[in-house]
Amino acid sequence: MIHQFLMHAAIVAYILARYTAGEIRMNYTGIWQALGTIAVLIVPIYFIDKAFEENFVFLIGHAGNPALKLVWDLSGGKGGISYIIGLGVLVLITMHVTYAVLLGIQMIRRRFNSAA
Repeated sequence: MIHQFLMHAAIVAYILARYTAGEIRMNYTGIWQALGTIAVLIVPIYFIDKAFEENFVFLIGHAGNPALKLVWDLSGGKGGISYIIGLGVLVLITMHVTYAVLLGIQMIRRRFNSAA
């Protein structure tokens, strides 16, 4: 569990570091492009998971992850399309929260630069 947390935190830290250094530009359209890409990729990944009886990207079940377990429970606890839609909503919320944080950083940076 700690390994999963640390790996995902490292991904977020990497993106934030590159963003604050000015190497990545924020674009709201990118959220929807990423979600569209994910939606397209879910279909073959789901069938690969089923074919190999694996759960590579947690489309089959929550695998004990508390956030995914919450989505699992809220979607009826049976998996399937309702669980996958719930995962999509979770990703949508997460991406918007991340965008809001990056927007906040951008606003603080502008105020700091204009005051200097």
